Amino acid sequence: MSVAVTMTFLYGMGDLAYKQKELIYALIVVESNGDREAVGDGGRAYGVLQIHNSYFLDSGIKGKHKDCFDEDFSIKVFDAYMKRYAKDAWTDLKSFDAEKVARIHNGGPRGYKKKATEKYWAKVKKVIEKSKRCASCDAILEASNKRSFFFNPDGSQCPVCHEQRMREKYLYD
Repeated sequence: MSVAVTMTFLYGMGDLAYKQKELIYALIVVESNGDREAVGDGGRAYGVLQIHNSYFLDSGIKGKHKDCFDEDFSIKVFDAYMKRYAKDAWTDLKSFDAEKVARIHNGGPRGYKKKATEKYWAKVKKVIEKSKRCASCDAILEASNKRSFFFNPDGSQCPVCHEQRMREKYLYD
């Protein structure tokens, strides 16, 4: 399952959801390049968003830190963490601030004030600027220079739309 498919909980919310989805996608590319089994920071960060145990605990989401290997769970943890530490920057369209959210994700609750998170934000911003979307379903299509896990190599068809077309074909044929 790709990021574009698993973030359906954000669909239907208009421009805010679009910005949230775009940012989560960029964070996943920067943190793990979409590798659900990624382990980083000396074995302390798990999954696509490289979530540490303290971050997980601060989110208030029930479960275990190892559940962060599940992409959907990691996104829920991220969402809860941002609602706690970056509420307006994350949940209000007028106040949405991708830089602040990304830097808090990387550097903790006051990460947006830390010089050390500026380089991280530059990487995230670069991914956001390079991303493309499907005109039909709004899925984010381009991943990174390393690997493109949402985009067909020839660029011909969005895999999310393709999957939907295949379902419809087999249901109605």
